[in-house]
Amino acid sequence: MGMAATSPALPYVDEHTVLVDASAAATWCATAAFFDRRLGPFAGRYAKLVGVRGERPFEVDRADPPGYLGLVGEHRFSRYELVFLVEETGDGRARLTARSSAEFPGVLGKAYRAAVIGTRFHVLAVETMLRRIARSAATTS
Repeated sequence: MGMAATSPALPYVDEHTVLVDASAAATWCATAAFFDRRLGPFAGRYAKLVGVRGERPFEVDRADPPGYLGLVGEHRFSRYELVFLVEETGDGRARLTARSSAEFPGVLGKAYRAAVIGTRFHVLAVETMLRRIARSAATTS
């Protein structure tokens, strides 16, 4: 399991939230399934390019269904954590929040941060991921 379990907390980057037309349990399952699937061609090439440590960009650090899924990862330019929080809203829906934390050591890390965070690529990627998870949860519940 996790790389971050014994590591100090990583600096906060941001968080994004979406409302999901599904229960917290269905939302958590859709989130876990999203990261359990095989990497697509773009993600696979990107993982190779940045030198992802391990077989996947994210590995499960902690899973507490249906409310918490913590993922960690590392590559040449960054060490990162992506935490998903799932909460019932009381109206048959769930609130899914993705919270990102990361460190970007050295000059190359700072350049990578500028390229990914500074250009809003990270924001677009996380928001796209949340929408896909929400759609999947809504269609399978």
